[in-house]
Amino acid sequence: MKVPEPKFCQDKKSGEFMAWIRPKKGVKINTRGKTPQEALDKLLLKCEELGFIEPAGVTLNSQTSANTFVTEYIRTHLKTKLKDKNDLQPTSNVRKKNKTLSTNTLNKYIDMLAHFSKHFNSVKMADIDAIKLNRFYSIENAEYASETVHEVYKQVNNMYTWAVKEGYLQINPMAAKGFEELSFTQPLNIDGYSAGDLQRYATLFKDSVFDPIFRTLCETGMRIEELCGLQWCDIDFHHKTIHICRAIVQEYEFDDNMKRESTTTRVGTTKTISSERIIALTPSVEIALIKWKRFMATNGTVGDDVFYKDSQNRDMKANIIARLDGKEEPLYKGGIEDADFIFCNTKNPRWTPSGLNSSIRHFIFEKAGEKEKFCSHKIRHSVATAMVEDGQPTEMIMKQLGHATPAMVRRYINKHSEKISRDNGNVISKGMGRRMESGEA
Repeated sequence: MKVPEPKFCQDKKSGEFMAWIRPKKGVKINTRGKTPQEALDKLLLKCEELGFIEPAGVTLNSQTSANTFVTEYIRTHLKTKLKDKNDLQPTSNVRKKNKTLSTNTLNKYIDMLAHFSKHFNSVKMADIDAIKLNRFYSIENAEYASETVHEVYKQVNNMYTWAVKEGYLQINPMAAKGFEELSFTQPLNIDGYSAGDLQRYATLFKDSVFDPIFRTLCETGMRIEELCGLQWCDIDFHHKTIHICRAIVQEYEFDDNMKRESTTTRVGTTKTISSERIIALTPSVEIALIKWKRFMATNGTVGDDVFYKDSQNRDMKANIIARLDGKEEPLYKGGIEDADFIFCNTKNPRWTPSGLNSSIRHFIFEKAGEKEKFCSHKIRHSVATAMVEDGQPTEMIMKQLGHATPAMVRRYINKHSEKISRDNGNVISKGMGRRMESGEA
């Protein structure tokens, strides 16, 4: 049904705006709002309810609930920027030009927006003002680390900026008068494991299936998603290099309340363009991988030197002997061909990041009787910290860890600035002392 254009006026006393329309003779519909846009949104919604306008599915405007608004923003905007699943190794120019998102990045954005969605839920977007947002960020700041709160802040602001640009909302309350800039109370946690912790883990993992995994993480600093995506073709034993060019990514499906319904795993690209890199294959990692490859090549029948404890901390020797006749299934589901994933388990030809972390924690509990939240990413922090303390240039650290910008490296540098300043002072003192003693210019 075609209806005439709505009309507007402003109440001089209250300052509110009124929108009205006459869809047919003898019928007048009017609504009020703080802004003309809000009044119009309410008017269109009322016309839909009364049957004068055909429902247009999900309508994004100031009267849409926060939960619905976030869901539609993800569906109509963020997911359209997702990289092609079949494009495993796009060129940097294509990725920059299209500004595409990796699955990991998309999942991160969705997780951050879920904070906003869960807090405001059914509250209308028009009712979320600067004061309510201040209260929301205050709660977030008290419960989460500053890095998480900052990411929530960025993604919510991006959503509001997009909504204003597309005409769904009239103003961005985060840019309005009364909104307070964030003041983080909790510092960014980039602490790695201590030398003692790493030594204890090395002892625990010795002669287990996690030994080559732990060594690779410790001596490369790669992300666990990248480690799970390693294939034998990525290891160049002749030139002693590792090519990091893919990652195992996990995609999440969310329900209407932004809770995860299901998870699917696939082979994807690295986190960023800079994350695709070639790094050194250290001697101890090389030995561990050769030993693991021999183990995989013979289903563990090449001698006692390669018998491992399995992920349940059970000796696999009996299981291996039972397979000598070749009648039973191979102990592990992987292989040694170029396209085979290096790290696998007894159920799947490759690990998932969450599954690997979970199995490592279970192994530690079975062997040491301790429940602890082992975090593979803390090993990455340990590697970065060690490189900073050893005085490695920022560019070298970025290349090793696959950082896109120097910003992350600067965080490690700032955290250890006192030691770096002391070391720099010692170097300058020694250098200038030699020059003065020798009379050099």
